[in-house]
Amino acid sequence: MSHADPPAPPDAPSTSDRDLQEWFLGRWVGIAEAIAAHLKESACQRVISDMLDLSIFALRAALRAASRAADEDVMGAKLPSELRCAIAELKTHLTQADRLTPLSLRPESLGPSFLLGQEYTRSRLGGPAAH
Repeated sequence: MSHADPPAPPDAPSTSDRDLQEWFLGRWVGIAEAIAAHLKESACQRVISDMLDLSIFALRAALRAASRAADEDVMGAKLPSELRCAIAELKTHLTQADRLTPLSLRPESLGPSFLLGQEYTRSRLGGPAAH
């Protein structure tokens, strides 16, 4: 029985499970950076930072944890509407993540899709691009 890849959200660089999940994670990193610019302590940034400090992590679980942490950050916070929209859009796209293959990765093995996800979010939110 073959595994069919789920449809990718618009602007996703690839439809392979790993590339798509790395792209989602990169987008969360970009969102966490934007949230941290508005909050003294960002749960989303803390969760992502803690995860990237691990020697290995479950990518799907990390995506769900970042989503829950972003919810914490948004509650009661005065975040710009474009940031709130970016979070809502990403969460909508993440409904596909439960159909993706469970992967365990080392932070140092994150590939170009992770970086593309970060750049995608930064460009959408008007933040500085990493070089």
